[in-house]
Amino acid sequence: MIDFEYEVDPADARSERADPGVYKIMLEEIEPKTSQNGNQYLVFKYKVIEGLFKGTEVTDNVNLYHPKETVQRIAKQRLYNIAKALNKPDHAKVKMVEFLNKPMKALIENENYTRTLPDENGQMEEKTFTKNIIKRFYKATEEVIYTPKPVRDPNDNPNISKPTKNAEPLPPADDLPF
Repeated sequence: MIDFEYEVDPADARSERADPGVYKIMLEEIEPKTSQNGNQYLVFKYKVIEGLFKGTEVTDNVNLYHPKETVQRIAKQRLYNIAKALNKPDHAKVKMVEFLNKPMKALIENENYTRTLPDENGQMEEKTFTKNIIKRFYKATEEVIYTPKPVRDPNDNPNISKPTKNAEPLPPADDLPF
């Protein structure tokens, strides 16, 4: 038998991604970038600052300068929600640096995405990855109750009834004990 000493450290249980839930986060960096199409956008880099997943990073692209108005509107909604989580009043002129290093809460969920990458033989194949995404922002002091979404089997169709395994038939109505 091997005898060794180990200090139980919650950080050892942490992965690169946080489990879905509500976490206290901070926006640590805003980095301007340009897409392959030449569109400018901002990369918001957040960090979880409390709990088991402390230190987990989540990035979010904010496309304020996209040619499509719908994308710009989504980006403006995102900024508005961050501003409200940081207690900024409506119609206030806010510089983005005012968003940095201030605690707030966020609902973080996981999202799958695919990339075509070369395998070990150089053949291109689709690979699926999972990343954290921020679905909603809350004030740091706001009490938030998180109820995880139920995991649904993709093969389960709720519109088709299935027989129950090992089910006993019901007795005739006149043999019921009540």
